[in-house]
Amino acid sequence: MLSIAIIEDNENDALQLLAAFKRYEKETGEVINAVHFKDAEGFLTGYKPIFDVVFMDIMLGSALTS
Repeated sequence: MLSIAIIEDNENDALQLLAAFKRYEKETGEVINAVHFKDAEGFLTGYKPIFDVVFMDIMLGSALTS
C-alpha cells in the first residue's frame, strides 16, 4: 500500500489528483491511501512520518493575479 498526502487548497485540483490516483490503482492493482489536507497547518499539526509521498501546492493560500 502506498500512503500519499495531498496538501491543496483548491478542491478541484485535489479532486483531479485523487482521480488520477484512482485510475492508477485500477490500472496497476496498487492500493493507494490518499489523504487530502486543505492547508499546511492541518498537515503539520501532530505530524507523524506515515506518508510515502507528499504532494504540496507551492502557492497555498494565495490567489494568482495577472
